[in-house]
Amino acid sequence: QINTAQAHSLGLLTTGALYTWGSNVNGQLGDGSTTNRSSPVQVGTSSWLSISAGGSHTVAVKLDNTLWSWGLNTRGQVGDSTTTDRSSPVQVGTGYWNDAKAGLNHTVGLADNNTLYVWGDDNFGQ
Repeated sequence: QINTAQAHSLGLLTTGALYTWGSNVNGQLGDGSTTNRSSPVQVGTSSWLSISAGGSHTVAVKLDNTLWSWGLNTRGQVGDSTTTDRSSPVQVGTGYWNDAKAGLNHTVGLADNNTLYVWGDDNFGQ
């Protein structure tokens, strides 16, 4: 899978390895830093199932169907009940997730019971 956003990109290999590159001002690459990267860097271990890049945040589901997010969090788009930017993946909620997509400043997650959750910016009713 490949996914891109405003200024960062994600690549997910068939092995489950996740690589990110581009702007990292808010930690959206998930490598524990805020250093911009012109070459791909690996995020965590090879345990990723799906990925989505938002404006300046990233959301991903691991192979065990747990949900993780990182990056800009001024609107709560990371989903960890804070507004603190995260430069490394943080688990979102508990339970299992089928999928998640990152918007500009919000995130949508589909739980394994097919319940849809949305968090982050709500200026336009998203």
